[in-house]
Amino acid sequence: MVPPVHDIATLLQRPALQALPAPLRRALFDAATAASAHDGMPDAIDVLADTLDTLATLGADGDVILAAVLHGLPALQPAFAGAAK
Repeated sequence: MVPPVHDIATLLQRPALQALPAPLRRALFDAATAASAHDGMPDAIDVLADTLDTLATLGADGDVILAAVLHGLPALQPAFAGAAK
């Protein structure tokens, strides 16, 4: 069983995120420590956690997981841009 999520750092440790390359996970995790990391979230963090868990259950690849993370946490999008270079 996966533990409940109360913050972004815990969210980024969910099994679904293992589909992402390690450097990208690190960049997202580092960006999640910013006070503005919650800015623009369209849903509560537990909704995003459930979404990621469901996508992982369905066998979603890293691109789909990343799209869900960046949609749910738009303030982390610059971290992806920096890691993708």
